[in-house]
Order: sequence, then C-alpha cells, then structure tokens
Amino acid sequence: MDVQSGSISIGSGGTASGNFNMAAGAFTDFASSYTLNAGASVTGAGSARMVSAPTLTIAGATSVRNLDMPGGMLTGAGNLTVGGR
Repeated sequence: MDVQSGSISIGSGGTASGNFNMAAGAFTDFASSYTLNAGASVTGAGSARMVSAPTLTIAGATSVRNLDMPGGMLTGAGNLTVGGR
C-alpha cells in the first residue's frame, strides 16, 4: 500500500505480509486488531498509529519505521524492528 497523504484507517482487522509505504505526514491507523506476518513492513517518513486500543500481533519478522502507540497492545512470537524519526 502506498499512502501519499492523509491517513488510512484499518478498522476491520486483518493480516498483512507486504509493505505499507507512508509519505511524510501520512498515517496508517490500526483501529482494530491486526496481524503483521513475516515480511510485513511500514516504511517511509509517515507513521503507523495504534488507535482505539487494538492488539497488533507480530507473527513473523517485521519492521515499522515510525510507530505511535498511545493505546493498544503488542503481542506475538515474531521479531519487531522499530526505527525512529
């Protein structure tokens, strides 16, 4: 997924094993429980945000460049690499 501006809200749960590419100032909002499988990543200058207290399950080796966690929970047996701004 390639988000150039604004935000996309994932509100119905699901899984991913691909890339979320976020342009500067763009957001992916995880608003319900979601699973990141091996190979999933959030890249670019934008951010992934956990909103409405979802559970983000890390099921394999994944990476997220910018992760905002004002609420929610991380779980799973996979390795999560988190980068900074």
